[in-house]
Amino acid sequence: QTALTVAQAMRAVRQAAERNVSELGAMKDGAQEVASAIQGVAAVSEETAASAEEMSATAEEVSASAGELASMAEQLKEIVNRFKLAEGGSGHLRLAA
Repeated sequence: QTALTVAQAMRAVRQAAERNVSELGAMKDGAQEVASAIQGVAAVSEETAASAEEMSATAEEVSASAGELASMAEQLKEIVNRFKLAEGGSGHLRLAA
């Protein structure tokens, strides 16, 4: 009777160990999937950061260009204001006084 009880206990321990090994394998697979997902999120985050930096640089360039264009427009306005049409409608320009 004792030998039978010991054999049953050993069988139960072996089955529990087999279940544990199987569950550990599933946990390992799950951990690998999580790690892979985290790497994907990290890659997307890096791409997003790079895109944001590029957009910021482009916005700064556009702002600088707009400032230069405004300055050029003001200079052109000043140059144009130096001239007036000659009286009498001859179509000739003369330098404004």
